Amino acid sequence: MSPVAGYLSNEKHLFEYLGLEIYLSTRDQQPLVIYGRSEDQLSTVVIHFEDGVYKGIELQHVPDFQELSPKDKEKLLEIIDYNLPDIIKFWIDVFVYNKKVPFEKVLKPIQTTQTSQTR
Repeated sequence: MSPVAGYLSNEKHLFEYLGLEIYLSTRDQQPLVIYGRSEDQLSTVVIHFEDGVYKGIELQHVPDFQELSPKDKEKLLEIIDYNLPDIIKFWIDVFVYNKKVPFEKVLKPIQTTQTSQTR
C-alpha cells in the first residue's frame, strides 16, 4: 500500500473524476475537509462556513506528501464546486446521522461554463 493510500484508508471515498480520487475527511468534524489524490500526490480543500453560511474554499498542501499537479488541482476544485451541495449533505450524513455515503465515478468532464450558471 502506498503512503497516500495508507493515509486515506479511513476516509470516505466520494468521487473518482477523470483519474482523480476525492475523499471526505473523517478525522475531524470541522472544518469540512476534502482530499484529492492522484497516485502518490495529495492535496486538501478546506470548505469554510461562518454562522452556517458558506464562505469559500481554501486549497492546502498536506505535509509529507507531494502536492497535486496544477491540472489535478483544477479538476479537484471543479468537482467540489459542481458538487458542493451534495458534499455538504454527505458531511451531514456522516457526522450527524452516522450514515454511509455513496461513491460516484464521473466519466465526463464537467462543463465549467455551466457550473456557475446552474449551481
